[in-house]
Amino acid sequence: MCIASLFKKAGKCESKYLARLINKKLYLGIPSASIVDVISRYVNTPSTLLLQAVQIQGLTQTLLVAKNRQLLQKLQIHPLKFVQPQLATILQVDRIEYPVWCEPKYDGSRVQIHKFNNTIKIYSRRGIDKTHSYPEIVDIARQFKSNSCIVDAEVIGIQDDRIVPFQELLHRTGKSSVDDITSEDITLSIRAFDVLYHQQSLLTFSLENRLQILHSIVPTQYLVQGKRCNSLTEVMEYYDSLINIGYEGIMVKTLSSKYYPNRRHRSWMKLKPTRDSIDAVIVKAKYGHGDLSGMYASFRLAIRHDTKKKLYEIGDVGGISRNALEQLYHLLEPLVIKRDKEGARVKPQIVVEVCFQEILKSKRYSSGYALRNPKLLRLRLDKSVDDIDTINKIKQMYESK
Repeated sequence: MCIASLFKKAGKCESKYLARLINKKLYLGIPSASIVDVISRYVNTPSTLLLQAVQIQGLTQTLLVAKNRQLLQKLQIHPLKFVQPQLATILQVDRIEYPVWCEPKYDGSRVQIHKFNNTIKIYSRRGIDKTHSYPEIVDIARQFKSNSCIVDAEVIGIQDDRIVPFQELLHRTGKSSVDDITSEDITLSIRAFDVLYHQQSLLTFSLENRLQILHSIVPTQYLVQGKRCNSLTEVMEYYDSLINIGYEGIMVKTLSSKYYPNRRHRSWMKLKPTRDSIDAVIVKAKYGHGDLSGMYASFRLAIRHDTKKKLYEIGDVGGISRNALEQLYHLLEPLVIKRDKEGARVKPQIVVEVCFQEILKSKRYSSGYALRNPKLLRLRLDKSVDDIDTINKIKQMYESK
């Protein structure tokens, strides 16, 4: 009743933020770095010190002790104390900083392994102590060539010498969670992909240096095996090879980047074909402006009906490199059906693969859906309009988000 009365008294704008506050999703659009900068001036504490604390323990907890400079200076990560993990963003090809380290994306359960002398703790990605649930992982951690470390890893299931997808693993064993899986059902192992601490904090070390340290302390059979890539072509070729042998996707990481606790940062990007990208066909090319005058700069995309020869528009993709635009211009000009002020309608023959942040409901396009922040991954000249994704797949992707 108390909440209901608040909504009755609140105006339209106030109601919006009240609802967001209750759902813990304010979406104010203010970067935490900006908040820290203002607070640092107010409490006369260096912003670098506050930012370090935010990375370790989060914004809210840091603001509560923002005036206590001595406490902030003592705040360091160390084994047996959970560190909020870095998270990945959806792949955006125009924001990749080469060289990058590419590795398979496993269908497993992320854990943080802490070792201090003979004491080992294993935490879930949300900081829940899972040590007693993973006796096999504890045994693996005892093999680490370090008596003081924090390792970022993925727990995987192995059966008959193959990696079992985690949801399939739970389904096949009839278990409700990984905690219920016994060694008789499956063998649990890890694939380690980063190290946050080894005798000292490694948060400010580059990924390239952290990987060297990781490979020196974790036995090879427990490491994620990846590949250094220097171009998008290399990244996508490696991505295709991973998908073809059954991995769920790819991770693309900037080798020069430090570790960003408690942040979803673009130095780590991910791509999963079942969730983050679709194949669509170009049905309209739109003219550019300024430097791109006289060229096609953005393209209307469409997906197909599952059984009928019918296409549904799902949005526009732009922000494409000049080289790709020139290639698309030469491919599309012979396919022009009709021109208007915006550009040209074209025969639906050029297939592209695009990635995106999410699928949204939209009345603007005939599909009833739109792609948020779509980016062109590559041309798919090996595919025809019959190979593009369907309206039913888009619906399923939207409902499963």
